[in-house]
Amino acid sequence: MSFTRRQLEMLGSVLKRTRDFEYDCDDVLGKLAEYLETSADETVELNRELLLTQAHLEICPECQEELEALEAACEAVEKPEE
Repeated sequence: MSFTRRQLEMLGSVLKRTRDFEYDCDDVLGKLAEYLETSADETVELNRELLLTQAHLEICPECQEELEALEAACEAVEKPEE
């Protein structure tokens, strides 16, 4: 199997962002509601768990989609269609 230069650059970029301890998708999905609520308030500092959640969201498109779906659902509840 061979990789293109672009694929290798992307892999290198992801590897640079890894940490000794990271959350996986299951961990993040369990924290999405808390993350969404807390990150909306810019005066609140994220705790360790939410920072790990944020780091995972930066590299995981699937969890980003879940966050976007949760955001859309929350907006729909807050502003119901008339």
